[in-house]
Amino acid sequence: MRKKIHVLYITAQGNFIGGGEVSLLNLLKYLNRERFTPLVVFPSEGSLFQAARKMNIKTEVITLKPLRKLHLFSFIRGVARLFSFVKKEKVDIIHSNAAASRESIASAVVAKLAGIPFIYHARVLESSKGIEKFLTRFSTRIIAISEKVKEKFSFVKDKNKVIKIFNAVDLNEFNPETKRGEKIREELSISREEKIVGTVGRLYPLKGVDVFLNAAAEVAKEMPKTKFLIVGEDDSFGNYRKKLERLSEELGLKNEVIFTGFRTDIPELIAAMDVFVLPSLESYEAFGRVVIEAMAMAKPVVATRSGGVPEIVEDGVTGILISPGDAEAMAEAIVTLLKDEDKAKQMGLEGRQKAERFYGLRTHLERIENLYLHLLERDQSREMR
Repeated sequence: MRKKIHVLYITAQGNFIGGGEVSLLNLLKYLNRERFTPLVVFPSEGSLFQAARKMNIKTEVITLKPLRKLHLFSFIRGVARLFSFVKKEKVDIIHSNAAASRESIASAVVAKLAGIPFIYHARVLESSKGIEKFLTRFSTRIIAISEKVKEKFSFVKDKNKVIKIFNAVDLNEFNPETKRGEKIREELSISREEKIVGTVGRLYPLKGVDVFLNAAAEVAKEMPKTKFLIVGEDDSFGNYRKKLERLSEELGLKNEVIFTGFRTDIPELIAAMDVFVLPSLESYEAFGRVVIEAMAMAKPVVATRSGGVPEIVEDGVTGILISPGDAEAMAEAIVTLLKDEDKAKQMGLEGRQKAERFYGLRTHLERIENLYLHLLERDQSREMR
């Protein structure tokens, strides 16, 4: 076996869009470079592409046209280019981070043609049954990021094919000992006497930000010295944010709600919060990466029982779980934690401890790296027979 194993990562995004891209960046950043050489194929350039370039990772841009009759030959040309790249770079494993997309389909086909293992990383709950059945057939292993995601593949006969590996958080980056929220308070003109309740994520209807605003209106009645942070970029060219801004005005929260837009200083923003809220609607969250980030920052969490979130948040221990869409219950949980500082602090400490036990990057990377080694050893033993 060659000293270094070449792993090709496939993504459907050139930019940072959500947690899947953050997870990929962490893999690229902390993969053991003494044993593995990462390479990435992007559909376009962007912020994620540039981040990989800064880490001196070999990158390639291959744009695939949609799999429609009109673009079929263009798609085939893209597959040929990808196959050529795989052979040229002597790729040992293809690891798709591209969900149920044409990028995943193309990379699965190329892996089969090249005779190398293909890993499909399932990071969403939405099901594209036709595509996922195809990918399942071509996958050597499927990584599900939660039990809820794993349930999607209950139709797979070989139960060893689907394995669960939780997402991870950089415990050094998200560290309450080193990250403080003072500069955020200063930047946003929030006094020390005011409480801060916040949420982080794409501005997208299924994220339930409108429910968060309705809950905020109730919280503000009982605790008027409270500010509400909404951190994230609009997913609809500004249209959804405008709706949310109108709603905050209608609720009388124009001066209490702060829309920060896209930010890269998430640890500092969470550090400034007294309570973190995940208001996602039912069955939307495959995992809820930002929840483990808040827990790592020792913040109490109020979250909905959405998708894989109840696997992370222990109700009454690391946070409070509520039903999706229930603004009244959300407001009640937030007020409880704002008023009972001792309870909030204890939940935050429990959350940090749980993040250290289960969601550290080292554990996550070891499982991924061991999977690579296992698949290659298995292939080698087959060749020797």
